[in-house]
Amino acid sequence: MRNLALVASIIVTIFITGCLDNGQPERKYPGVTEGSPEYTALEFFNYLYNSDSLDPVLALSTPKMKTLLRSYHTNRNAQRHVVNLVFSDVEMRVDAGNRRVRSEYSKESTVTIFFVGNSHGKKIQDLRTVDLIREGGQWLVKDVYSESYGGR
Repeated sequence: MRNLALVASIIVTIFITGCLDNGQPERKYPGVTEGSPEYTALEFFNYLYNSDSLDPVLALSTPKMKTLLRSYHTNRNAQRHVVNLVFSDVEMRVDAGNRRVRSEYSKESTVTIFFVGNSHGKKIQDLRTVDLIREGGQWLVKDVYSESYGGR
């Protein structure tokens, strides 16, 4: 009887411990490290598709990209003309199969983002390749290329 109570208390303890916060913050993009080029690319598109303002998108852009984005005035226009993908809702992830090797000390990086979303009532799946450069310790989006239109 005593062994049964001991086993039950161990099981309850394990269960409660498993339910507690482990002190690790939940990652915004699972498997992607904050401060990495992949994180910046995902943030760029997240703000482009889920924000009402271009300001957070501009903060993640090189001066050349900022000029291009500002010329379209709105997120929706930038989606249509810069990215060539307009979604009513979208999920994005890094296309790990096309990830290019990079060093943490590199100045440039190329990341491919996989999009799945709804556009005009249709489910769309597409890729965009993003060139980023590191300036002042921060990754910035330099260019966005469409894989389906021959890329660069």
